[in-house]
Amino acid sequence: FIGEKFIRQENKAAKAKADIDRKKDEDRRKQTSMGLTLPEPIEVTVNIANTDGQSRFAVLGVQFEWDPEYVQMEELLLARMPRIKDIIIKEVSKRPLSELQSIEGKKNITGAIMNDVNSKIPDPSEDKSTGGQVRNVFLDKFIIQ
Repeated sequence: FIGEKFIRQENKAAKAKADIDRKKDEDRRKQTSMGLTLPEPIEVTVNIANTDGQSRFAVLGVQFEWDPEYVQMEELLLARMPRIKDIIIKEVSKRPLSELQSIEGKKNITGAIMNDVNSKIPDPSEDKSTGGQVRNVFLDKFIIQ
């Protein structure tokens, strides 16, 4: 009886470890796989905030990535392009030059853009045939003048 109990506990522990390992592998595969993107990056030119009267601007190329299961995502993004460009312009134009030049600042910008864009797209259906979510935002071009 004691031997059976020990074997059952050992099997539970082995199964739990296997589940954790499988989840880690799945997460790693998702992080390293490339999703779908728009045919062309979205390009915007934005004035920079707090430049002490100097006329400074940034030229950005922004690209979105989503999971291939979201079959309507490209259509949803293209239909909302004026709103998406507005989100990008507002998000970048409120940032000071020092933040735009830092890596952390760029991460903050892409994260804020992703959150704002995802809030404008319908939630995905259970079978992922409608709606969707952007999983990454990339800066394809970033020039400050």
